[in-house]
This record gives sequence, C-alpha cells and structure tokens, in this order.
Amino acid sequence: MLVWMEAQLCGELFVDVGANVGLYSLLAAELGANVIAVEPAAGAFRRLRENIALNGYDIQAERIVLADEPGEALFTQDRGAVNRIVAPGEDESAQPTRVTTLDAVLDNRTAAGVKVDVEGAEALVLAGAAKALAAKRIRLLQLEWNQRSVAMLGQDRRPIEESLRSYGYELLRPDSVGRLLPIEDASFGADVFARPAR
Repeated sequence: MLVWMEAQLCGELFVDVGANVGLYSLLAAELGANVIAVEPAAGAFRRLRENIALNGYDIQAERIVLADEPGEALFTQDRGAVNRIVAPGEDESAQPTRVTTLDAVLDNRTAAGVKVDVEGAEALVLAGAAKALAAKRIRLLQLEWNQRSVAMLGQDRRPIEESLRSYGYELLRPDSVGRLLPIEDASFGADVFARPAR
C-alpha cells in the first residue's frame, strides 16, 4: 500500500480488480483517485458498497468478473478473500456472474493504477487487457504473485512475466518503505508490480 501512497493518484483512474470489501479502493479514493472497484462475489460486493457508503466516497462499484473474453462464469460465494471462478459442478453454491474484460472497463482511458488480486486468475485478467497494455495505458499494475495460479490455471507466473515483458513492461517488487526495485527472478512470493520500462 506504501507504493500506491506515493503513486500520485489524485485525479487519476484506479481500477481495483478483486476489490473484496474495498481496502485498496478506499485508499485510492482517499488519495484522490477516480476509482472503479470490481468484485464478483455477492457478499463481498454488498460489504464493498456498505464501506463505500460509510466512508462517503464516490466509487464506481461493479459486480462482474474480469477475464480474457466477455460472457458468463460461475463464481464462488461466501469464501471471504478466496472466492474464485470455478468449473460447472465444482461448487454447487457458485453463482453465474457476468464476465467482461479490463479493456472494456477502461475503454480508451488510461489507468494510473490497476490492482489485480483474483486468486490465481491474474493471467485471464491481463489477457483481457491486451489493448491497454499494448498502448501502455496502464501506468502501474499490482499483481498477486502466489501459487494459486497453479491450482487455478495449471501454470506458474512465467506466462504473465513473459507477456508483460513483451508489452514493454518491467517487473518490480517494493522494498520495506515502498520503493519499487526491478527484479529478474519473478518466482512466487510477494506481489509484483509492473510499469512501462523506462
């Protein structure tokens, strides 16, 4: 969060993908950003809207899934911060949820920041952001970087790393005070940030 506090978000667009109850969304709004908060799980979305109202921010909240193409997906419910897309028959409580792409959400706008925490499906979100990434219209991107991608998509984080580098983005991790430092080894671990290479 220290990274975003130094990212000059005031008056800029911030998209919180996998917003849950809105911790990052509220921080970005407090920093003056125009925020779009995306949360597909019904219970978390309800709490997200309650938090937005309680704090008095003008945040656009959307109950949708972001992935590689529009349509519909089954999304788990009532699992706290680990709700996710599931296959038919995998979870009887999963609800059909509308799917769109990050490119569609952004339209032709530039985002100063995008945070993506979608329980291992980050590669799907980025596949749906090809136009924005190619045009460098995401200035700073935060991605959860743990082993959930193996269970979700059967892959480690190398495909994401290769994709981002092919778009001209560099990968970084913050130090203890929030300074972003370039990384060469993008193995599992703390969240990774990406920005257009300088």
